[in-house]
Amino acid sequence: RKHPDVICHVKSSALARGSFFHHDAELCVSSPEAVFLQIHHSASDIEAIAVGFELCGTYIRVSDEHVIYGIPPVSSVVKIRSYLRRCQHERHAARALRNLDFVCEHSNSIRETALALYLSLPMSRGGAGLPKPILNKSIDVSKLTGVAWREDLRWTDIGWPGLNIGVEYDSDEFHVNKGREQAGRDALRANALLAVGYRVFRATTQMTRTLEGVAVLAGQLAAALGAGLAEPTEVEELRRRRLFAELMPKVQPAG
Repeated sequence: RKHPDVICHVKSSALARGSFFHHDAELCVSSPEAVFLQIHHSASDIEAIAVGFELCGTYIRVSDEHVIYGIPPVSSVVKIRSYLRRCQHERHAARALRNLDFVCEHSNSIRETALALYLSLPMSRGGAGLPKPILNKSIDVSKLTGVAWREDLRWTDIGWPGLNIGVEYDSDEFHVNKGREQAGRDALRANALLAVGYRVFRATTQMTRTLEGVAVLAGQLAAALGAGLAEPTEVEELRRRRLFAELMPKVQPAG
């Protein structure tokens, strides 16, 4: 069917297994794994990696102004990698596989994605070059609280569990604007993590609105992780600013 808002493409060769999700007998849509490959035909590397975070995360961008939170991930890094390996001769497949290495699973929001990307991308891509983190990792504090069956869990938004370092992103929407009750819950969680040996850094919306604010956080994390950040060269500083400018339009909705 022809439609003014649709561009049709014809592909003569066979498509890899898992390219489509069958909605019903008459309708198929691209699978999440195929979407990750397809987005590389029109998007930059950073945009494509951010899509990978979203496919493996718990939020959906419905529009520039509307985001839905708290949904199950539609794919995983393992599933996407398996699909891409079946598409090795496809255009952009090799590039997509390289970019997949930077995708973290279980991001809860656009800002978590942007912050995790800035912190973990290598300096050659404009990032801080910190070790790849784990997002929203559950941390057992039941020994501290006395809850049976290891059921008392806390989470950090961005973390390095092996080093007991975490970052909590305090958004205006879900933290600052929620008042005293949310502030009390945040304090209890932070204290519990501190008691079990976690050092937790806090990032606010205000801090992440400027490159300087995010760079300060990256420096603090690097020192805590024992990584150390070298002073960026002029070329690296230019890459940092380009990356930050590319990430920031994606983080306007709070989360």
